[in-house]
Amino acid sequence: MRTAMRIGSWLSILTGTLHLLAHFKGLEPTRDAERTMLDMMARLRFDAGGVERTMMDIFGGLSLAFSTLLFLMGFHGLRLARSEDGTVRREAAFAYATTAAVLTGLGLLYFPTPPTVLTGLMAVAFAVAAARAGR
Repeated sequence: MRTAMRIGSWLSILTGTLHLLAHFKGLEPTRDAERTMLDMMARLRFDAGGVERTMMDIFGGLSLAFSTLLFLMGFHGLRLARSEDGTVRREAAFAYATTAAVLTGLGLLYFPTPPTVLTGLMAVAFAVAAARAGR
């Protein structure tokens, strides 16, 4: 169980790292339509709950939030993998498996293939960790 928890945690950290690198690399449009879209996302401002933002602000913020979630899950999971309390490990692994499964489902609808595959692998590793906890 501890090995599966560690694998899931390292996959989470890897996914967060790759996502953060892609975030800071930025989007590279290859067609005029993509350049126009990105320009509009960066320039057009709108009221977002009383605060003026661009779509690119929201896009970037959600991207950073995704990386942060993955880092926190990974580092917290590594810490919990050392716990002697099987119940705590099982409950955390179950919560992480559920979270990774939801991210995978969202990925199938909205994300590119690499993060979807990685979150799917995370879901499997955390599910195995939850199933084996306390054994």
